[in-house]
Amino acid sequence: MSIYANKGKSFESLIQYANQRYRKDGKAIITKQHTLCTPLRNGTGAIVSAKYEEKATVDYIGRFGEIPIAFEAKHCSEDKIDLKRVEQHQSDFLHEWCYGGKGISFVLVSFKHEAFYVIPYYAWIHAVNGRKQKLRGGQASGTTDDGFVITGKASIRKDELPEAWSVKSGGTAALDYLQTVGKLWRLAEEETRGKCLECTYGIFKIGDTVGYCKNDKCKNISFGGHVPVEMSCTLFEKRERTGI
Repeated sequence: MSIYANKGKSFESLIQYANQRYRKDGKAIITKQHTLCTPLRNGTGAIVSAKYEEKATVDYIGRFGEIPIAFEAKHCSEDKIDLKRVEQHQSDFLHEWCYGGKGISFVLVSFKHEAFYVIPYYAWIHAVNGRKQKLRGGQASGTTDDGFVITGKASIRKDELPEAWSVKSGGTAALDYLQTVGKLWRLAEEETRGKCLECTYGIFKIGDTVGYCKNDKCKNISFGGHVPVEMSCTLFEKRERTGI
């Protein structure tokens, strides 16, 4: 058994709990992937071992809203992660998953159960390629748009990771890694307060153009609660009915 296996178990439990909360809240459906294996029995029929039929892809696959998501989860007993921890077939899968910008893939890392980070796959593969280049005698250097420095080293230290990649622990999700994913991939627009011109009640603007009135007596509620910014609920009612 891997030296990381036992300590990684509680990390897996945190992820499992978070995934259950995400599914309950309708935020995401993400499931653990398992390696297929065939039990091997002795002469009495007792299971003594198992034969793996194929390599697992990555640890978790699912969707975040409407976006496909896949990631590998790694627990580290030190404040660094070795680049070899993600195997080649796993790296290939993460690459194929996010190829063309249609999916999200990353490595979710636990450092001693004290700090947690989402490492986007594009940054991970830059680090891997930088290491290969350095081993060939080349110069490994560069910085990603979000400030991650390519060093060419065999591992990534926790203090080399951008703060924007950190994951908050605690709260209802225990380990809310999708909050970090949403920010990094700009999936969640920041909500700002405004006013409904029909009833002067507070509304929440989502992005630049759409909001919803929180007043359950407002006419706008009968049309799903959405009202364009700077338009009264009455005008929105007319537009919904006539198409004007």
